[in-house]
Amino acid sequence: MITPEQLAQKFHETYERLAPLYEYETRKESAKSWINVPANNKSLMIAVCGEIIEEMNKNIREMTLDEAIKECQKWRMSNEEYERLIQ
Repeated sequence: MITPEQLAQKFHETYERLAPLYEYETRKESAKSWINVPANNKSLMIAVCGEIIEEMNKNIREMTLDEAIKECQKWRMSNEEYERLIQ
């Protein structure tokens, strides 16, 4: 499973990469590599991602097996990831 910090980093990096494609220019202060993001901003993103992951996990636990498999297929998970998720 992905950690809150891994998700936050992936979100930040993907956001910065995609912003120009949507004709959006990020602020110069925030257009930094993950390692250079200010600690308070990084902590906030990690906390947000932690809550999102927890909510996703809660929703997954409440799904039937068939519902979970269909949802995972949307995420393009591998068979190994499906197996780990349903265990």
